[in-house]
Amino acid sequence: MQAMAGRRALVASGVVMVSLLVGCAGSGRVGDGFVLEPEKLVDEQAPRPMAGRLVILDVRPREQYAQGHVKGSTWVDIKEWTELSRAPKTGLENVAGWRKLLAMHGISGDDRVVILDDGTMKEAARAWFILQHAGVRRAVVLDGGWRAALAVGVEPIGIGAPPRPTPCEFKAASRSSPVALVDKGAMQRCLGDADAQVLDVRTADEFVGREKRKNPRGGHLPGAVNLPHERLFDSAGRLKPSEEVDRLLADAGLQKNRPLVLYCDGGGRSSLVALAALRAGYGPVSNYYRSFSEWSADQTCPVETP
Repeated sequence: MQAMAGRRALVASGVVMVSLLVGCAGSGRVGDGFVLEPEKLVDEQAPRPMAGRLVILDVRPREQYAQGHVKGSTWVDIKEWTELSRAPKTGLENVAGWRKLLAMHGISGDDRVVILDDGTMKEAARAWFILQHAGVRRAVVLDGGWRAALAVGVEPIGIGAPPRPTPCEFKAASRSSPVALVDKGAMQRCLGDADAQVLDVRTADEFVGREKRKNPRGGHLPGAVNLPHERLFDSAGRLKPSEEVDRLLADAGLQKNRPLVLYCDGGGRSSLVALAALRAGYGPVSNYYRSFSEWSADQTCPVETP
């Protein structure tokens, strides 16, 4: 079973896999480096020998993939990835384990990767954050996801269950991660750093503590400002242009060229806004991936409410 195999890969010893692949180290960038417009997906699918292999990663539920997908795309169980990435033994700190898991799915750091979900872009952004942290540097999120792809007539369309992936060997990119991973300890230190900016991208009700979800406490991290992630979308469900995202972030009191740390409740929304903030010229950008669900469960971590 893929789920069990993935778990074994991540809990296994941290032997870093070395790729023997050759001829795939092209520098071809995908989209703008962060997001790909669905209208341009066909162009990316055209053969580009010097740009490296293209992997289209579909993170929608399995049944949605079976009903229709970009032909040749690779399916991954993002629910399993979420659980693994947030668990103590298999979290994103276990970089070697994640590289092994990606290799099992046929993904290498050399590849150009386009990630799509159902259109919320949260789960695609989560996968993007995981990939870039593991050493895949040319990964992008498809703007608007599957809904947008259908709207522009992307072809060819395949149907049926996902095929078994062909494993490869993983070669990590040499460049550092665009968005850094922050754990709880680092987040606590950020709260004492006068230069750090903390952005809560949950809803306003979550921010003030009216909506706790499954958390034992409501509220937000001390000093955080709130910008709900939904405000970054236009009426068509696409990300707003970087100039508009810049304006939204600036209106929230955030400044460029200062550290920006984001969080949400479970890592998906913060991954998306981290990508958008980086694209708009903010940085350095970090993602407190385990986010408020971890923070609120620790009674030693301070929480503010109005």
